[in-house]
Amino acid sequence: MSEQNLKNNDDNQVEKLETRIEMLQNEITELKVQSGSAGIEHRALQLQTVADIARATSSILHLNELLSTTVEVIIERFKLCYAAIFLLDETKRFAQLKAGTGDYGKKMLESNYNFDIEDISLISRCLSDGQAHIAFYEGKGGVQKGNHLLSHTRSEILLPLAFQGRTIGIMTIQSDQPATFSFEDIPVFQTMADQVSNAIENARLFEQTLATKKQAEARLREMQIMQRVSSAVTGTVDLEKVLDALFNELSNEMGFTFMLLNLIDEPKHQMRTVRAEGLAKKMHGLVRQLESLKNDILLDVINKGKIEIVDGWDDRFDREIFDREGHDKIVRAFVPLKLRGKSIGVLEAGYLRSERAKISAEEIRLLNGLAEQAAITVDNMRLFDQMNHERDLLHALMDNIPDSIYFKDIESKFIRTTKQMAKKMGFSDPDEMIGKTDFDIFTKEHAQQAYNDEQRILETASPEIEIEEKETWPDSHCTWVSTTKMPLCDNNGKIIGTFGVSRDITKRKLMEEALRFRLQFEEHITSLSTKFINLDVQQIDEAISDALKVIGNFTESERCSVFLLDETNTGLTRKYEWCADGISRFPEKYSILTLQGFPLLYELMNSADSIIAKKIDDMPQEALNEKEMLRNCGISSLIYVPLKFGSYTIGMIGLESVKNEKSWSEDTTTLLTIVGEVFTNAFARKNAEERLQKANNLLELRVQQRTFDLKKSNELLEAHISQLNFLNISFNKLSSIIFIDKLFPAILNVFLQRFPKAAGSILLWNGENFNCECSSGELDCQTGKTCSEKSLQLFSHSDFVNPIIIDDWTADERLSQFKWPGMHSLPCYLAIPMTMGNKCGAVIQIFTKKEYAALFPLEQTLLVTLAAHAAICLSNALHYQELGKKFRIDGELEAARSIQRRFTPNYKPDIPGVNLKGVYYPAFEVGGDYLDYFRNEAGNWVIVIADVSGKGIPAALLMTTLRSTFRVEAKRETSAKNLLCAVNNFMTLNLDDKSFVTALCIIINKDCSSMSYARAGHPMLLKLNRQSEAPENIACGGLALGLVPETDKFASILEEKSIPLVSGDRYLIYTDGLIDATDPEKN
Repeated sequence: MSEQNLKNNDDNQVEKLETRIEMLQNEITELKVQSGSAGIEHRALQLQTVADIARATSSILHLNELLSTTVEVIIERFKLCYAAIFLLDETKRFAQLKAGTGDYGKKMLESNYNFDIEDISLISRCLSDGQAHIAFYEGKGGVQKGNHLLSHTRSEILLPLAFQGRTIGIMTIQSDQPATFSFEDIPVFQTMADQVSNAIENARLFEQTLATKKQAEARLREMQIMQRVSSAVTGTVDLEKVLDALFNELSNEMGFTFMLLNLIDEPKHQMRTVRAEGLAKKMHGLVRQLESLKNDILLDVINKGKIEIVDGWDDRFDREIFDREGHDKIVRAFVPLKLRGKSIGVLEAGYLRSERAKISAEEIRLLNGLAEQAAITVDNMRLFDQMNHERDLLHALMDNIPDSIYFKDIESKFIRTTKQMAKKMGFSDPDEMIGKTDFDIFTKEHAQQAYNDEQRILETASPEIEIEEKETWPDSHCTWVSTTKMPLCDNNGKIIGTFGVSRDITKRKLMEEALRFRLQFEEHITSLSTKFINLDVQQIDEAISDALKVIGNFTESERCSVFLLDETNTGLTRKYEWCADGISRFPEKYSILTLQGFPLLYELMNSADSIIAKKIDDMPQEALNEKEMLRNCGISSLIYVPLKFGSYTIGMIGLESVKNEKSWSEDTTTLLTIVGEVFTNAFARKNAEERLQKANNLLELRVQQRTFDLKKSNELLEAHISQLNFLNISFNKLSSIIFIDKLFPAILNVFLQRFPKAAGSILLWNGENFNCECSSGELDCQTGKTCSEKSLQLFSHSDFVNPIIIDDWTADERLSQFKWPGMHSLPCYLAIPMTMGNKCGAVIQIFTKKEYAALFPLEQTLLVTLAAHAAICLSNALHYQELGKKFRIDGELEAARSIQRRFTPNYKPDIPGVNLKGVYYPAFEVGGDYLDYFRNEAGNWVIVIADVSGKGIPAALLMTTLRSTFRVEAKRETSAKNLLCAVNNFMTLNLDDKSFVTALCIIINKDCSSMSYARAGHPMLLKLNRQSEAPENIACGGLALGLVPETDKFASILEEKSIPLVSGDRYLIYTDGLIDATDPEKN
């Protein structure tokens, strides 16, 4: 509302007031006429005064002036002491003194006097109920409690100031006279108060209008400045040009003398001063790292995004950059440049305090607007740089991306493409494709499909994303692409065409196809492998035939075969074969191929390389026979892969195409290789099963044989035991006969007991010939005896070392010349020597049945042992007979003693590295001490020393038996322990419960490097050391012979030691007679 309008409004109010006053005057006149009362005149005076006050205040438009004029006029016209006006503040809680008369009023105004309307007082009551109130005071009470300035007041009228029903304040009029105001005065004073309220509101409205006008002018100035700056920046991204316009307005239009613009360079994490003018000019180009602004005011402004005003120096200034000289005299504003809620810089503007006291709100608002404009300009500049960068990137993309990117208009004509796409389509430059369609490039079917897709996108605005398309080309080849097609829109969202991105996925599709093949391939392999794992070997042939069918169908072949090498590795046999429907089997004449005539197949078997041929003619030139065979069989293409088992080639597996030529992939080769391994393992398992079966059969046979052998061994063992019993009985029987005339029949009878039917004779060697001493059966006649004696003359005496057996003497040239009485029914002839003193002393001739020849190997040892013992007995009898003739009783003892001496070796044997010597000094004529050493058939030297329990002839007889037993059992023995065990087995049969034999046995091996040592209860072996006088006992546990009949128990007690023979060592073995021996004085 303008000042003139306010003036006109006040005039209207005055006119209304004058009209009202005129009406009151008329009323007064009428009252005077009617009553002539003096009170009427007083009322008229009040009304006139109210009218004058209304005229005086109606022309005042400034509030403070209005209020002060109003209270002064009231005091002057009504002749009162004090008048004041209180107005409510914005909170409506406090009433503030705005005008007051006299010195009292002035002092109260200077103290900014106000009161809380919630306090209990007359003023609060007037404000709360909106009614006028009159108060009278006596003494020095005063209007306001505690206010001594108004203590002279005696009466008071309080009038509410209200406008349009809204209380805006209160007017107080006071008098120093009592009862100055009456209730009849209230209407007049209230009318005056209402006029003052209207004037107050008019004044306020006028001031608001002036303020609005001033703001509008400031806004216009701001707009003009912003327009000039905006005009300067429109259409440009030149920052320097924009800053020129910005700083020109700051300096020339706004009067700033300190101007500075800082921008954040985010990539470099820096703040750079891009322009500095006026007092800040020396700071131009200043660059600071954001990290260094940790406590800087710039960082505070950036982080908070709020304007800060600094009057003088601030401790947040960087002392290294801002010195106090001059900066503490500058008033400046720090205004953040904000873009989308983020600060990108700070605009600083200010001036010397001597120029202006402070920066106004209008200037701050304008600085903020300029900062926003500067931020937008910086953003535009950065967007422009980014746009140029993105344009360069787009060009680089379109020129170098391997994918095809294209743009088409609504007619599906190309308007832009990448270089790669143009090259793929057969154009040298992308511009050559402009205006062309898919119909110019692809087959009609593919182009029509592409056109339909694009028209659908234009109609529906629905894109097609990552659609796989098959591209068909005029030359019939095909490619695959993954394409995305989108609608192309202008800035208003109108569809103006399409664009798309296509990536060639031909390789991927081929790989997927290969992968599908591989998956099926692996399924077949897994299925075949699983099937063959636990397959019974009897079903392998059938399973291989089924597998060949699966492989043939999977590889789309017409024949699938397996060839195996024969046992000689010189030929291939087509062992398994599958043929597709309508395909004949391989000709019978080629079912077996000799490698020698087919060099390529021979090379396959030796080098393990596959044979792959799409065409038969593509095979090597040297494969003439193979080509001829394949053509004769109607084969067009083939692949043969060797079957490998470890490092050996056992055959080949092959696929053949008959009707058409076929290319064989690497996967096919792999398939055949893996299937071949499955088949090879199956063959190996089958072969292993067959070998295992053979092994089982062989094992069963061996078990049967072993069972038979064990049975045989048991029989032999039983026979051996029977033989031992026989020998024991025979030995005892023969040992008990000392007379020669009784011994010969006893010996012959013992031998004949071993034959089911036999006749025999004993012939004694007299030094020149054999004399028949005894005969039996048909031979017990002169003819039989004569034939026996003459027959032995046909043999050399040296022939009688081992028994002689002739299966059929009737067919023997030597024996058949004699007329053996009654012997034709006994064709088997034996001659068993009895050796005495290493020489044949007698021979036993026996005729028996022919079947005995087969039993002789089992009986030979027994016969030899029996002959040895019989020889000893015979020797003893002969010696006894000889001595008996001389000495009779004394001579018998001497003879026995002589026999024992003869049994004891008195010669020094020739043992390499060993010096052996034995001596024998009997305590009586005969006894049981025994010493012997001899070389056995194994070449080992056996040394035995023993002592038979008891004395005299019985002990000597047992010693004789012991000697023969040792010599028989030691023939091929190498272990002293084993020899003692064998002798113990025999001696337990010849000793009574009170008899036993102690023995010590040493066997020196034939290379004389060591000796085996064992003892059976005998004094221990002594080692006589050269370095020590005391001899060393070599302990070796053992129990005397004859005490323990159980073989295993005796063997477990007996110990054996192997003693190395070292040069210089001396050993002594002896009987207990050495310990008991005395000298001639019996000491």
